[in-house]
Amino acid sequence: MAFRTRLERRYEYLREHGFLPFEARRLATVRKQSAPYLEAMVKGRANTYRAALKNNWTKTQYRNHIYKQYAKQGWAIKTPAGKMSVKSVWNLLRAQEDRYRAKFPEWESPSRKKGHGSRDFVKGVEEKVKGDFRSWADRLKEREGRAKTDKQRAKISRQRQNLETWTT
Repeated sequence: MAFRTRLERRYEYLREHGFLPFEARRLATVRKQSAPYLEAMVKGRANTYRAALKNNWTKTQYRNHIYKQYAKQGWAIKTPAGKMSVKSVWNLLRAQEDRYRAKFPEWESPSRKKGHGSRDFVKGVEEKVKGDFRSWADRLKEREGRAKTDKQRAKISRQRQNLETWTT
């Protein structure tokens, strides 16, 4: 048995449960596979797939059935030319999440619970960098005292001053 990455295992799992290749490829990248709305979506698709197998549908019939669901639910996006529609897996996923949220209003997304957001991330990075700059400036101050020549002292002093301007 060959080694499989987590992404490959997720892809295979979704394919076994009746997702088409383009859907499985994108949904396999979703990190939280145990989200309740995702589990419900996988169960629903597995039921559809079992019914299709039971009714002896061809692959084309099954694929066309799924495509019709995309069109009927509004998950397909028209291209700018308006000639072709692109099936949007992300619209499907958002619709499932919204449906689950309507059914269970107290449920909150794990990423929202943790408060992950770009502002929090940027703020954390800025604080870390400022702390690093301060410690570097302190180390440069020590080195400045140990410098042997005036030229070295002047160079280290300039570096320290530059760092201190970044921390203010």
